[in-house]
Amino acid sequence: MKNLPHSHHITAEQRERDSTMEKLLNIMGWIIGVLVALTVGSSLVTADLHLPYLPEIFEIVIGWLILILTIIGVLLALGLGYGDDK
Repeated sequence: MKNLPHSHHITAEQRERDSTMEKLLNIMGWIIGVLVALTVGSSLVTADLHLPYLPEIFEIVIGWLILILTIIGVLLALGLGYGDDK
């Protein structure tokens, strides 16, 4: 097996920093996804956002589904210790 040049050697410190950055980016993406889902869901429920070709009642039901499933997802993630190294 060919050895990599020294410049390509990854130290334990770099691996830990990369792991921390990856966790931070994952959490940021998760939070942004939750906020977007809550915004879209509430906008559908209050009829501020419309889906083409669907009656308003379907928009409201879809909005409530988005809100409820997002909240359940957040509670499950927090209850399961999202991001914990167990």
